[in-house]
Amino acid sequence: MVVADGAGSITVYLNEGTDSEPALGAGEEVKLCNQQGVLEPIRRGTRSHLLVCDWNNDGKKDIIFSDQENPGFYFFKNIGADAQPIFTTPKATGLTAYIRPNLGSFVDWDWDGKKDLIACEFEHSIRFYRNVAAGQVNEEPKFDDPDGTCIIKPYSIMIISGADAIDWNRDGDIDILTGQGHGGSGIRFFERDYIEDCMRDTHPAVSIERFEMLKPSLLDIVRRYADTMIEHGQDTYGDQKSRLLLSAFDRHTLKLLEMRPAPPGGIRREDRAGLPWQRLTGANPQLDENLLRVLYALSEITGDNRYRESADHEIKWFFNNTQSPVTGLLPWGEHLCWDVMLDRAVSSSTELTHEFARPWVLWDRSFELAPEASKRFALGLWNHQIADHNSGGFDRHAPYDKHNPRDGKDFPRHGGFYIHTWAYAYKHTKDETFLRAIDTILSLFERKRRDKNGVMQATIGPLDVEEAASIVPEPLTSQLRQFAEIEDKLILEDLHRSYGSPDDSLAFKPTWQAGYSVGITADWAMFGLARYQQVHKKPFCDLVIAVADAYVDALPEEGVDVWPMSLAHKISAEVAAYRLTNQPVYLEQACRFARMAVELFWQDKPLPRASLKTGHYETITGADSLAVSLLEVHAATNNLKLDISLNTIDR
Repeated sequence: MVVADGAGSITVYLNEGTDSEPALGAGEEVKLCNQQGVLEPIRRGTRSHLLVCDWNNDGKKDIIFSDQENPGFYFFKNIGADAQPIFTTPKATGLTAYIRPNLGSFVDWDWDGKKDLIACEFEHSIRFYRNVAAGQVNEEPKFDDPDGTCIIKPYSIMIISGADAIDWNRDGDIDILTGQGHGGSGIRFFERDYIEDCMRDTHPAVSIERFEMLKPSLLDIVRRYADTMIEHGQDTYGDQKSRLLLSAFDRHTLKLLEMRPAPPGGIRREDRAGLPWQRLTGANPQLDENLLRVLYALSEITGDNRYRESADHEIKWFFNNTQSPVTGLLPWGEHLCWDVMLDRAVSSSTELTHEFARPWVLWDRSFELAPEASKRFALGLWNHQIADHNSGGFDRHAPYDKHNPRDGKDFPRHGGFYIHTWAYAYKHTKDETFLRAIDTILSLFERKRRDKNGVMQATIGPLDVEEAASIVPEPLTSQLRQFAEIEDKLILEDLHRSYGSPDDSLAFKPTWQAGYSVGITADWAMFGLARYQQVHKKPFCDLVIAVADAYVDALPEEGVDVWPMSLAHKISAEVAAYRLTNQPVYLEQACRFARMAVELFWQDKPLPRASLKTGHYETITGADSLAVSLLEVHAATNNLKLDISLNTIDR
């Protein structure tokens, strides 16, 4: 037995027994004859692999070697005897070098009487290198293509390690055995007929006469969620029965929570829907925004107007009844909610602080249902959130109940939310105050985009700016689009600095634990999808696919308190990659993780829990986004031509 170790050494263990009952002796280092004619142990690089074969057709065993520090495949010629080999210094074979080359077999793969090389790029592919030499004695093989022909490209990386080409099932042709890379263990067998079908796209076709779907379907799960919230999860408490959707609820009793439960991992006390340390009795439409979008989608899918009517009522009642009479701001977002027991705005912090949690993407419907209140809010955002109407200076925090805007914490994402709001306000009112507001905030971030050293960095991002550009008139349209294009360039450059590979692709690691100001890798796919839908630039399509690839077969680490939003973005990334590539592996992944989400979060209840380590319903962690992702899977698997809202607002 001959083995290569992690340090690049080669050791031979001679059989001191018989072929039927081998007994290996002590290992001996394999040596080469250096350029000075001195024998010395072979020392190569890490993660080494070897193949023992008669490479040059002289009747003696040679060594083909690969390792990480010396990319490519190398030939150690045997200049001794077959039974007492002595090897020369290595010679490159001339084949394309990979970062992690693997071996490998030397067999007649194409039945032309000459031995070919079967080798692989670790975790990625197995390749066939066709030998086109004459096959003379003492002649090394010559290959028609230094890149070889890919014969196995699995649906997921990490399941390729080595390639043993043998007739495994004794049917007369050569099959492939390979091992597992990172993330698992085991041996995989690829039958030759399957390999040929994959290369030629000649897989057998089947027809289905009828099928039965398992119950409940994903649509059933989402409908039951919506039905439960409409029947049990609306405000029927206090003096005012507002019928607002509750942002926290007892999944077991389908009533208000009696006690304040422990928060999901990564959630702060001051961000929850209720007074500090008190019961969670708040309604926060911004945290339920995707649930409202789900209700609109359900009416489109099912034809049941009850869902649309419930969403319409939420928006209309909230805008017309909860606004501050002083500022016009609304009790929603990061810190505020409408307390359904007290029938007033409350804060989970010590002050009534207005701050967006997400962009509000339902402005068209809001202006239709509550035009005056919607305009009053947009004006309030300009007059009471922006401290300096000349410089645009603002603080993402502003008092809900009094005029006291501050400067100093002008976080870029909030600037984008404001521009988005004012663009829709202009669309519905034609009030040029909103154009001035947009121009002021845009100018602020044009200045802030360059740091004190003159280095440019992304700020608002392109999404809200691009959407505003599609609404407002020139010259503001061009200014916004130019701003968005520069943001594209800066963001893509930063992505490649952080996640770029030598081949200029992006390589991500899947992450799962979200938290305050902390996202997960899948969020990048949601950004890429939103931007691709706007401008159809290939780098954003590639971004979605790279993230989807990173999450194929990935599971959260033990102990992570996963949010519904995390699985939502993973599922939506896979659905998006499927729609962009038509590759079934992505849809399979989306379906698999959608079912996992139902098992982990819904369990046997009609409402999903707030995280893997909690038992109550609380929308701050993205239960509504998970419902959107399940509808996306439902639409993709049933080929529905529906406009399911993109799961891209969690930013």
